[in-house]
Amino acid sequence: MTDSPTSRVLFLFGAIAIVAIAAASLVPTQWEIRTGLHWLVEHFIVYFAATAVICIAFPRPFLVAASLMVLAGALEALQGLTADRTPDLLTAVSGAGGVVTAAIFVKIVIHLWKRAPFRSYDAVQHDRMISLGGGSHTGNDSESGIGLAPARPPSSHRLHPH
Repeated sequence: MTDSPTSRVLFLFGAIAIVAIAAASLVPTQWEIRTGLHWLVEHFIVYFAATAVICIAFPRPFLVAASLMVLAGALEALQGLTADRTPDLLTAVSGAGGVVTAAIFVKIVIHLWKRAPFRSYDAVQHDRMISLGGGSHTGNDSESGIGLAPARPPSSHRLHPH
């Protein structure tokens, strides 16, 4: 997870959503809140939404997806321990499908966002420094020997209107 307050809030909302999914999966059927959609569609949408929120906050979407797919299967299997529910493989696959779809979607959106022409040079450099482990500082990191790029490109690389 990144250190920004927005990421922390998104991660918290995602964690709350996962707890809500777990609770909704194991409560008696009389307590369920239904949308009117088919339960397979409900599972897909709920897992998609929770995964998307967590993947935006956490920089490794496929690690999140792997964890949440296991959780989807485990919650479905745990329904066999309740008095009024039965585990269903197709429902677990529907939840896992929502997880994988969300992870791929977020990965594509993040990739396109990083390559977007409207992003400033400073934002791109900041992302590169963070990915190199350079934190939020610029200059040479004397301990690791990594020379980080300057905050702005040399003037010969800037676009000048003619």
